[in-house]
Parts: sequence; structure tokens; C-alpha cells
Amino acid sequence: MNLQVENSIWNKATGEEWKIKERATHPEDEPPIKWKCGRWINRKYEVAIFAEDELTDDEPPPRATISIPESLAVDRQVLVNLRKALPSEGGIKFLRYNNFAGFAFNNARIDNLRIFLATQDAPDAEFLDSDLEGLRGRLAKSIDDFFNAINRYTFPLKDNFYGVPDEWEETQPQIFEQAVTEIHTAASLICDRYDELIRTARQRLNVV
Repeated sequence: MNLQVENSIWNKATGEEWKIKERATHPEDEPPIKWKCGRWINRKYEVAIFAEDELTDDEPPPRATISIPESLAVDRQVLVNLRKALPSEGGIKFLRYNNFAGFAFNNARIDNLRIFLATQDAPDAEFLDSDLEGLRGRLAKSIDDFFNAINRYTFPLKDNFYGVPDEWEETQPQIFEQAVTEIHTAASLICDRYDELIRTARQRLNVV
């Protein structure tokens, strides 16, 4: 082997490339001969000492490229599309914090939820992974339940604003409480199921 300072060398076990810095043992030392090596990785300089029989000056062949399974690529794209349709900063965030107890809300704030529900039966909106598709179906069901409650208990006011009639709090307190509870429960469930789907999909599909 051509073991000289600043020559490239490769670790036999890992295939990692190093640069020889200096001999780490003296000629009178007991074998094996050891070499101090260094390399830059992730902007940090690493130093290691290897026995001579751990090293080779034969550059290893390039590693085979591992192709992404087609189903994984498909599900990653489905996730991209879903997050565009339902961004965490859109209607989902609105549902997390809005108070429907007699306060008017702009109907446009939940338009992306409405559009998602209208298009969620499209075949290219489905995950191939059965667990992720099950979570997506649960999310769609909770959104459907939310709109059922919205359609049952809220009424148009003006300029595309809707709300549970605030006078119900005095004239029909039981119905008012039931309306607010159903809407808030449905909204909270949407957020919980959305979070579960996104977190599970990110882990399973290895995406940020």
C-alpha cells in the first residue's frame, strides 16, 4: 500500500475515505502499525487512528443507488398535495383557536376544508399505505361532521359572515350550549386527526 502523508486511504470495513496525517506508532513499537488519519465531514474535522490492516489504498466501487419504492414516491406526493390543500396555517389553525360561541366567523376561513372534503374521494388523493389512508379517511369524516354541525347551527349574517345566533344564549340556552359544544368538539377532532395524520406520514415517509 502507498501509505504516505496526505494520501487518500479507505477504511476497509466502512468504505469511508480518510487522509493520512502521520504515522501513529514508532518503528520500535509492537505491531500492528497504526496511522493517524483525518477527514472533513459536515463542516467538522474528524481524527481517527487505524491499524494498517484496517486500511486500503484501493478506492472502493461506488455504492449502488437505492431506488425509492414506487409506492413511497406516490404517497409522498399525496402528502404534498394534502398539505397544500390543508396547510397547518390555514383553516386548521383557524379551528384550533376560533370561538364559535355566539361570535361571527368569516365563512372564507374554512373554504379549504370545504374544498378538501369535496375532492377527497378522487383516486389520486388516496394513500397507497393502508394505515395512512385510514387516517386520511378519519380526517375526512371529522371534517364532514364539522360541516354538518355548522350547517345545522349557524346562519348567515352579513358579508359572508356566519354564526350561532347569540340570542339563543338567553332564549334557548340548551340549544345554544348544544350547538357550541358540537361545533367545538368537531373542530377539535379535526385538529387532532390532522396532527396524527401529518406526524405519522412524516415519520413513515421520511419527509420534513
